[in-house]
Amino acid sequence: MEFRLFFGLSDGSGRTVSQSEWEEFLADTIIPRFRAGSTVVDGVGNWEDPDGAIQREPVKVVIGLIARTAEVAMQAVDESEYSAKLAINCDPDFLWIDLEHRPYGVHEVRWSPILCRQKGVVPMVRVPGLDASIIKKALDIGASTVMVPQV
Repeated sequence: MEFRLFFGLSDGSGRTVSQSEWEEFLADTIIPRFRAGSTVVDGVGNWEDPDGAIQREPVKVVIGLIARTAEVAMQAVDESEYSAKLAINCDPDFLWIDLEHRPYGVHEVRWSPILCRQKGVVPMVRVPGLDASIIKKALDIGASTVMVPQV
């Protein structure tokens, strides 16, 4: 899976981040987090300020990979360990784990509640229906909240 991050190089005072400051940020922050690969492209960002004037500033666009192959990328979408880590790193209050509308079950998402709890995120599981054995398994893997649809 590919992502793009846009970094404006001007701070609030109008000072532009130096090349050495950018390279230090890249080495310390970006590269260690995206080991599957990344590319940096120089650009110019444009936006409308509150007064309606168009502003411009130099930007760096980081194009990165979360997975090296399509097979791993599919796992990143479907496997709870990868998707939970990605979601939890966004610092949410809770993580919604939907088992009703997804092609996986309790076994595949068994690590999500543990990862959530390690980061202080509430794990919430939506089970596929009113099946006591699945509800119990959702609680067993650590769900704080279980939603039972169609009741």
